[in-house]
Amino acid sequence: ICLILCSALVNGQQPLRKNIPGTKCTMEIKEGFVAAKRFNGFENLKGGAAVIVSVLQSPIEKNKSAFSQEEMKRLGMTFVSNSEPDLGGLKTSLFEMTQMNKGVKFRKYILIFGDTAKTVMINCGAPDSNSRLCEEVKAMALSVKYEPLVEEDLEAGVDFIVDAKSQGFMPAKYSLGGLVYTRDGKTQTESDDNASFLVGPSIKKVK
Repeated sequence: ICLILCSALVNGQQPLRKNIPGTKCTMEIKEGFVAAKRFNGFENLKGGAAVIVSVLQSPIEKNKSAFSQEEMKRLGMTFVSNSEPDLGGLKTSLFEMTQMNKGVKFRKYILIFGDTAKTVMINCGAPDSNSRLCEEVKAMALSVKYEPLVEEDLEAGVDFIVDAKSQGFMPAKYSLGGLVYTRDGKTQTESDDNASFLVGPSIKKVK
């Protein structure tokens, strides 16, 4: 009986792994974090921490160059360190920095990886005074796995349904809690009419 109970306790402590909408990535989610409604990622509302995931349609090398110490200083951030973790064969770059926001010092971790066409950026942050939470967001970023067989389900990241297909549109990009639709499903659409539209949650209560 003891062995069964101990096993259950250990299994219960295993972190939950979830797909990141719009990507072929999965991530371990720490207790207290929930799917964010205003951006692609997860947030701890009580602790003021966030893990934001972005997919950039540009080469990884170009985006890595944007994290020079000079550029960080220009943006009001203080460089702390950088490294290149190998996450199970996934080559990444991890940048650590601090930044003031409304009088509060935040510690940020930015993990990036990709190829010559696309970059995945995981931007994490938590109040610097909460060392446990800072370590948790960093651990979430470093838990990322690239799953080539996972479908990039953009619509999984929103809580609404739009019948865009009947009008000849496809989801192309997850943005700020909403979806961008184009004719061909490409962010930079190549359709003849260049038509696109964005559907997202209202920032104010609609009466």
